[in-house]
Amino acid sequence: VLSEYCLPLAKVGGKFLALKGPRANEELEDAKSALEKLGGEA
Repeated sequence: VLSEYCLPLAKVGGKFLALKGPRANEELEDAKSALEKLGGEA
């Protein structure tokens, strides 16, 4: 959900940094589909 809110506000070619907790790898895996649909990458 965080990437859905924040990526549209990021500059093209820019970066978006999200601080994550101990489950960071799991959260990133879950978010990959949304990131791709929004034109982002991890």
